[in-house]
Amino acid sequence: MNTPRTILLSVRPKWAELILAGRKTLEYRRRLPAGCYQHIQWAWLYETKPVGRIVARLTVRMWAGDVFDEQAGCLSRAEYDAYFRGAEFAYGIRIDRVERLATPIALADIGLSRAPQSWRYLPQQAATRMIMRAVFTFTEDNALWKLCPHCYGAVPVEVAK
Repeated sequence: MNTPRTILLSVRPKWAELILAGRKTLEYRRRLPAGCYQHIQWAWLYETKPVGRIVARLTVRMWAGDVFDEQAGCLSRAEYDAYFRGAEFAYGIRIDRVERLATPIALADIGLSRAPQSWRYLPQQAATRMIMRAVFTFTEDNALWKLCPHCYGAVPVEVAK
């Protein structure tokens, strides 16, 4: 059985804002990690420059084939076809849940020196640092949450009144 792994996805600001707003629930990629379908359950969203920070954690599902969905992917059929022209496969990353970081994290804060061009596995040490630092604001109700270090699920943060 494969151990769940975490990836870091680089996304341009235009697309990151749509993902954070809950409007873009399908991210297209020309390449994905081999065999990732069973063992990638979440990804960290890195918004490229000028933001240049990790801004959210995503709960995801992945698949290959004709993954076109104009509404979920925020692309027309012509844009989709142009993006995948010449690619062997079309990959889709279905975004089931967006957990926005209350404070975006610099790559250097988790021991990384540069952003991936598209995606990369997070080394265990970097993933652990993310887990230890993560406090989220959920887009649905703006409640504060943190990441449970045991199950990697989100749990509410007790706030003093």
